[in-house]
Amino acid sequence: MASDGPDGIGGGGAGEKRPAHDGSDGAAADGAAAPKRQRADADGAAEAAVSDAVLRLLVAQGDLAALLQPEAGAEEGGEGALPAAARRTGAAVRLIPATRGCEDRVVVLWSPPGGPDDQCAACVALDELAATLLRHQGGGGGGGGGGAGDEQQQQQQQQQQQPRGDGQRRLRLLVAPCQAASLLEANAAAARTVEIASGARLEVLPAEASPLCACAGDRVAALAAAAPERLRRGAALLAEHLRRHPPRRRPGGVSAALAERLRAAGAEVPGGGE
Repeated sequence: MASDGPDGIGGGGAGEKRPAHDGSDGAAADGAAAPKRQRADADGAAEAAVSDAVLRLLVAQGDLAALLQPEAGAEEGGEGALPAAARRTGAAVRLIPATRGCEDRVVVLWSPPGGPDDQCAACVALDELAATLLRHQGGGGGGGGGGAGDEQQQQQQQQQQQPRGDGQRRLRLLVAPCQAASLLEANAAAARTVEIASGARLEVLPAEASPLCACAGDRVAALAAAAPERLRRGAALLAEHLRRHPPRRRPGGVSAALAERLRAAGAEVPGGGE
């Protein structure tokens, strides 16, 4: 395995395999740290072939435990969903340290070069993590039955499996500006294709709605549906579209919202902001 580079990520060019997951939750980072690590994780993405992919999954703090705790049925001290997805799929999976004041975290999924052309490791890993998040959100498919002393735990699981608010379950990905444009061009033809084929609603949110942990120019591609299988299908179709429309340049810089907050605090904005 390649030695860690300056950002704690395997050094070298796009041809070297990066570490799957460091297993740590990561402490809260300053404003520029999270986008910098996203930029490093996406190194070489602009030159990646179709068989490669870099995907950035947004996870709310309240859902993060579902990805960090050992999977259902795992032995005590077993691995969580992030390293498990990396091991099973061959994708590199990294949880970006928190951005102070942001309620979201970014999970970067990267397909190392040299994988099979008919399978995208990052896309498969995204589906595994989506399934875990949807179970946590109440998408069904919970663990096996317990013993006679587990009634209280089963009741809590049933309460967790009730739909949130409007009954819609959601998945969100960060997309680069050119990727957002590819979804919205020609009267949002690509976004409508995902919606029609999956039954999930796909919305590319305005730039001002991007969270503090986003990189400069990033938009949020938000999927919503009541049925978890529709969301997973929508996420798979969206991931395939993003795979075929890679970023023209590496993610970097800080979001407009974070730049404004840094200026208000009298702090320097890395790179001058957006």
